[in-house]
Amino acid sequence: MRQRKVRNYLEGLGELQKNYLDRDRFMRRVGVLQHQAGSCRHCVELQVPDKGQKVSGMSIQTL
Repeated sequence: MRQRKVRNYLEGLGELQKNYLDRDRFMRRVGVLQHQAGSCRHCVELQVPDKGQKVSGMSIQTL
């Protein structure tokens, strides 16, 4: 169960990085993904751009 949630979370983040270049829209979508992943979201360290910047080259690290 946990592996499936983490996998879905990572796949969703990858899709978001391709489709949402606006940071604010991206952050709203990340919030939805985090809600769906539940506590499994803490297995992934996510670095997002500062406010006003575009989403590009997002850094994702799994623990």
